[in-house]
Formats: sequence, C-alpha cells, structure tokens
Amino acid sequence: MKVHVFGNSPFPAVATYGIRKTAEHASTFYGKDTKYFIDNNLYVDDGLISLQSAEEIISLVQRTQKALSEVGKLRLLIASNSTAVLKAFDNSDLSSSIKDLNLDVDTPPVHRSLGLCWNIAADHFTFQSTAEPKPYSRRGVLATVNSLYDPLGFASPVSLKGKLLLRDHVNCTLDWDDPLPEDRREEWETWRNSLSYLNQVQVPRQYVNMSSSAVNGQIHISGDAPRRL
Repeated sequence: MKVHVFGNSPFPAVATYGIRKTAEHASTFYGKDTKYFIDNNLYVDDGLISLQSAEEIISLVQRTQKALSEVGKLRLLIASNSTAVLKAFDNSDLSSSIKDLNLDVDTPPVHRSLGLCWNIAADHFTFQSTAEPKPYSRRGVLATVNSLYDPLGFASPVSLKGKLLLRDHVNCTLDWDDPLPEDRREEWETWRNSLSYLNQVQVPRQYVNMSSSAVNGQIHISGDAPRRL
C-alpha cells in the first residue's frame, strides 16, 4: 500500500497527526488563528466556526484553505449562512449542495454538518425524518429508533418514547425478525408516524447574540445520577 487505507486500525491516529502537523505549519505562515481553527474547530472533515463579521470569516477560511492545501493536500469546501461569505469564493470552493445555485435568487437547501440538518437560509437546525415503514419486528423497531440522529438531544421528548417501546420489545423472547405482539402495534405505529412532525421543528443555531458585550459565557448543567428501578 502506498497510502493509508480509510478504516484500518491506525488510520484515525495518522489522520489526526497529519492535521496537527498542518496546524503547526499554518501557525507559522498563516497566523495563529488558523492553527486554533484547525486544532479546535475541525471535526474529522468538517470545520465549524462562527465569527463576528463576514470579513473575519473570509480571511480565516482563505488562509486556512491555503495551509491545508499546501501541506496536507486537503481541500476545504465552504457552506455559510452569509451570502457575502459565499460570494467571496469561487463556485468550485463551495459545498456541493450550493455550488450551482444563484446566490441572489435561489434558496439554499438544507445542508448536513456532522450529520445535523442545517437550514442555511434560516440558520436553524432541523430534522429530515421520513418515518419509512419498517417490519413490525425487533429489528424493524430498532432500525426506526436508531434512524433518528439527534446528538444534541433536541428531539429527546420524542425519541424517548420510541426507546421505551424498544426496551419493552427487546425484553420479549421473540427472534429479531418475528412479528411482535399485536397489542402494541397501534402504539408503535402512532409513535413512528409522529416522526414526520419533526420536520417542522426549527432550533436556532445561534445560541446567544454575537453582538453581546458579555466578556465570558458559561453554561451550567445540573444532572442526577442514573437510578435502576
């Protein structure tokens, strides 16, 4: 092999090492903020960051593009809720979902960032749930529950119901592809069909106003230890 194979055991470590070496080069030739961006805001192959102005974003991304291209031969594609930012780059530098759009007329589609659905135009996180019918079996129930990707827990009030139903089904003695008891089918189908309403949910991406004069922001979370009932 002349290249590292994606998916083999050392690949994650090698990829991370390569990114870190690229960040060192970026700090030397393109500014410390490029190193900080690569080290702290690059997740696998997605870079996520917010700054105060379009000018700051354009400058940072352009310098980061050059650093990644020169050292790591990596290509950084752009998606942004700012039309000014998008217009500062060639179409070939834009994400595949928006590179062919007329930015003055067309509405950008929902874009995926790290698996999350991001409505670029409204700058909201949303869901694209199809609630595709699966067989009424343990395997089908598990596939439906796991199809809801929600790492930030926006849909927890909805997904919890499905997980509880899954728990009850998993406790049964049936095989994975055997039909489940009919007395729970209506409850299951009602929940499964309710997933389509998640498409109407919109969660603002911006947590606080960027123009805030606050010097330091903190999030305090109180949690309770899990209890076995």
